[in-house]
Amino acid sequence: MSREWIDALRREYAELPLLLGDIEDDEWQHESGCRGWTIHDVVAHISSSLRSIVSPAGLRLVFANDIESTAEAPVQERRSWRSNQLLDEVEIYRDRVLRTAELLATTPLGRVPLRAGELGWFPAGKMVACGATFDLHTHIRHDIAIPLGRSVPETDSQRMRTVLTWMFSVMSAQLRAANHAWLQEPLAITLEGAGGGTWGIDVSGRVTCGGQKSSAINIHGAVKDFPSWATCRTRWRDHDISIKGDQGSAAKFLDTINIV
Repeated sequence: MSREWIDALRREYAELPLLLGDIEDDEWQHESGCRGWTIHDVVAHISSSLRSIVSPAGLRLVFANDIESTAEAPVQERRSWRSNQLLDEVEIYRDRVLRTAELLATTPLGRVPLRAGELGWFPAGKMVACGATFDLHTHIRHDIAIPLGRSVPETDSQRMRTVLTWMFSVMSAQLRAANHAWLQEPLAITLEGAGGGTWGIDVSGRVTCGGQKSSAINIHGAVKDFPSWATCRTRWRDHDISIKGDQGSAAKFLDTINIV
């Protein structure tokens, strides 16, 4: 599985220069799909995130208590940077991150747990490969391409499976860390399309790929929409989502999801 994650990350990296190199000078200050950030800010986040994976800057994330606030600091530090400086930083660190991901995929180091702020602990290999793929996949499509009116880059089942591996790992950590008294029955999410599948959530918040043997609530949607509404970039109610079972409990669950 870890080799599939590396291939997915490599394919996502291939999208970066195609999209970033096409941004016009007057578009860098355009509002992005990430609330409160411009296109310049999103690219600054991408470049600083790549750097943090392979430098001491990553300690910010390890010791963070609020990942979103922690991500804001390096973006602010780069607001005075020219666009070419951001592109240079991306170019320098993306290959280093890929080499790091490959190392983790082929050695026991990939199983070493790393802390991702308040989200908890994840195997290093999954955190680097799946986390970076999710971050790039989401920012490229939903925060840059769509707001700028560009054609949304194609994806594939391999990349979507890698993105969803990270998203459901984070969802499980968030649910287990919170006290959701209303989560009294197991439910299942089925995402249709390339790379989709079914994931079950039990009353403890634990997520399993393949679903539960018996789920009282079943939620169905499109896999391509999930990264948008599950990160609260858009509202789940604005997408074609069907619910079978307790509508109220399903709505509470869907309102709770905010994967970072």
